[in-house]
Amino acid sequence: MRSLSVRWIDVKAADAICRALVGTRDFSSFQRTGSDRINPVCEVYRSHCWREGDLIYFEIEADAFLRGMVRTIVGSVLKLCDCADAVNRLYEMLEARKRSAAGASVPARGLSLMRVKYGKRVVPK
Repeated sequence: MRSLSVRWIDVKAADAICRALVGTRDFSSFQRTGSDRINPVCEVYRSHCWREGDLIYFEIEADAFLRGMVRTIVGSVLKLCDCADAVNRLYEMLEARKRSAAGASVPARGLSLMRVKYGKRVVPK
């Protein structure tokens, strides 16, 4: 069984990295190896990180997600949040378009799909 080690996380830095994901980009570096998705381009509408008490939240809203994308984004943000040039390093990960360029995927425990939207209609979970 894998688990994340507990460590201090600079939530302000993590949020800045998350916000840098907003836009239309090729997320090939953040999809699971062996994925058969033909078009890895997704538009991230909103991405941010915040703390409530002892919990840290990541929220990402996009027009589509690649297989393993959110787990890899969170792992990459955690890897980068101590770097002085974190946003530039994130852009390098994106530009590489190789899974090996991004951080490790975090375990699925604790990740939840909150809602699905189709246009203006929200589908309850």
